[in-house]
Amino acid sequence: MTTFNKSNALKVLNATLKGERHKYYDRTIELAKKYLALNTGEDIELLLRQFDLRESPELFKQRTAITKSIVGAVSEKIMNPFYKVARSTNVTKEIIYTEDKTKEKILNLNEKLGVFYGDESMNDYLESQLVSLSFIDPNSFIVIEREIIDNKTSEVYPFEVPSQNAYDYRYTNNKLDYLIVGHSWTEISKNKESKDDTIIELEKQTLYSSEFTVVLNQIQKEDLSFDLELIGSFDNASKSANETYIMINDKAYIVWIVDNECKEVPAISVGYKRDPITRNKTFVSPMHKAMPRMEKSIKSDSELDLTISLHTFPQKLQAVQRCVGTTNTPCENGKVRFTEKVCQVCKGTGEITMTSSQEMITVPMPTADERRKGAELIDLEKLLTYKTPPIDLIKFQDEYTRRLEKDAVKDVFSSDAFEKSQVSTTATEKILDMDSIYDTLYPFGKKYSAIYKKIVRVSACYLSSGELTVRHSFPKDLKLKSTSQLIEELKMAEDSNAPQFFKTQLSNDIAQKIWHDDKQALNKYKIKQQHIPFHGKSKDEISQIINAGLSTKENITLFIEFENIFKQLEDEAIEQETPISFYELPYKQRVELISNKVKEIIQIKSNESTAFLDFAEEE
Repeated sequence: MTTFNKSNALKVLNATLKGERHKYYDRTIELAKKYLALNTGEDIELLLRQFDLRESPELFKQRTAITKSIVGAVSEKIMNPFYKVARSTNVTKEIIYTEDKTKEKILNLNEKLGVFYGDESMNDYLESQLVSLSFIDPNSFIVIEREIIDNKTSEVYPFEVPSQNAYDYRYTNNKLDYLIVGHSWTEISKNKESKDDTIIELEKQTLYSSEFTVVLNQIQKEDLSFDLELIGSFDNASKSANETYIMINDKAYIVWIVDNECKEVPAISVGYKRDPITRNKTFVSPMHKAMPRMEKSIKSDSELDLTISLHTFPQKLQAVQRCVGTTNTPCENGKVRFTEKVCQVCKGTGEITMTSSQEMITVPMPTADERRKGAELIDLEKLLTYKTPPIDLIKFQDEYTRRLEKDAVKDVFSSDAFEKSQVSTTATEKILDMDSIYDTLYPFGKKYSAIYKKIVRVSACYLSSGELTVRHSFPKDLKLKSTSQLIEELKMAEDSNAPQFFKTQLSNDIAQKIWHDDKQALNKYKIKQQHIPFHGKSKDEISQIINAGLSTKENITLFIEFENIFKQLEDEAIEQETPISFYELPYKQRVELISNKVKEIIQIKSNESTAFLDFAEEE
């Protein structure tokens, strides 16, 4: 593999400064815009399509204004299980230094990583940000930066690089060789001759490699007090006033080059799902498979909102009287007869209608003379009626939209387990559902671990902590079941007489769920499990052992008095002059204290039994 040196760096920077980008740049930007619209519901008009044959630009604009898309809610439903990965209770996490003073170095490292993202720790940052970045912009990068004070790293922090700012990068054997990050801004330039102000665009580009970091910060050539010439290497750069300057493509830059003592690029991509369109060179969002259905959902949402807004309301049909005005101002088609004045009775409508619930339409009954001539009472039902629209189409549209939402979730997880309405008919189906979910989440967990290890390694390097080994991995079974589900499984295991080790594991999983945020209580539970007698035996087996006298008196006493013994030992530890929690003691010391307490109880019971027999003989 060819070493990436400063000559190579100048060559690739020269290309990006000319406006060249990596081969798949446009696709990554296009996907990021779509993912953002689908995740937030904002700018959803980008994904709405105009029906050219029958929809004018004005009607399309109206439909866009009416549309209230639910894709943001669908995206959140898909994203939520990914947040649970970081909260898995049985993560393998270990930092090992190869030198002395390991504890001090780990404490220092943890202190720096405890304020990694503002006031948030690195763990909090990854838990909150990584899911969002993976879904919205999977081709973005996280760069581990540092602030240096007095030639020492004072803090480390993440620098998120959106895909639109990741101008170029290269991998060799799936290992990042370099990353070029850039952004531009505008400044006002004053022409010394004409004194006219012009707006010019400046840029800054940073190249990260395993050997060094190069920063090029463009400046206005007019600000320089000396001339620069185009050069072919960084070694020929001009130096003035403690700054180094370089001319590339007829533009002036201040250049900084810093050696990278870590010997690895301090950047890592966020995405993990490969994009087959780019021959797996870039990444797609975890919800990419659901995109076609979500885009269909946008269209169906739009049509449903349009139907409801324009058609789904009761139509009022009413027979009206022509307005005749008053005696002095007779009305004729809304105006006073022979004038252009608006009739004040009908307000220019020419009709008398009911405008509030306090009014009524009165229909005079035919006179006796009119009835003799055949006049009949008017059918009042024909004076006013309401017509409701047919709802079959609306119900179909609503059901279709809901089905698209449900299927979008299933597209990602290949499972209905997150749908409340879904009820598996067999335990096997439930297991298969959870397996499908774990299969979807596990690759994200692997990426999470890779980013975690990268941040810890680079941060330790910045802090000059020496060589270390970082381990971090999630289990393939992420144990995302709720406490109620685990309790139900434990009950089923008890009823089916499942092996004791299986029930013990379920009990441990329940304890992990209950005391996930209370490490002291969880530690107390785990230590108790280390000392409980008849470990691995069911209740029936224990009962048979005790009744048959197949165990020692010490074991039986410990089993019966277990909670009482631990309560006494806890209290006695608190009463000591220098109290140390019983659960902080070494294993051998705990065993000795428990054994002494068991012997005390056996002796007390023996004395009580002897006293009772003596009393019985006296009687």
